[in-house]
Amino acid sequence: MPRTYVHSDHAFHLYLEDGLQIVTWTTQPTVSDEAFERHLSELCGWYEQGESLDAALTCSTTFTPTSKQRAIIRAYEARIPKTLKAVAALSNSAMVRGAMTAISWFAPFRYELKAFASRDHQRAFGWLKACGGRFDEGRALANLLAANQLLNNSPLG
Repeated sequence: MPRTYVHSDHAFHLYLEDGLQIVTWTTQPTVSDEAFERHLSELCGWYEQGESLDAALTCSTTFTPTSKQRAIIRAYEARIPKTLKAVAALSNSAMVRGAMTAISWFAPFRYELKAFASRDHQRAFGWLKACGGRFDEGRALANLLAANQLLNNSPLG
């Protein structure tokens, strides 16, 4: 059964189904630290209730986590299910994608992390499947596109 959640100030949209988590961020240049932590708390609550997770995709055409928000991610790391195999990140920014690649090399997470251009969303879904994702690509893509539209983000290309 799919779960969805839209943050009250439309900072992000969460979707979870078939072990796939999709987080679509707003085109607002910043998201408050409180909203960011609320996002992670909501997700971890789902997992602690028994939701499975083996793949995740995060999509942001403009939003980039602050250094404090990256620290929040590390603090929540222990609550993320050990079953998570891979995280794909979509971004229009080559600088963000390069930074994510560098992070995966120098401060690796316990799961695979790979960044893709937003227009390469189908390639990202394929990579997640190759890493062990069990989700339906058609439903996942439909949800990503719907969330992007709901948040008034630009088309993914």
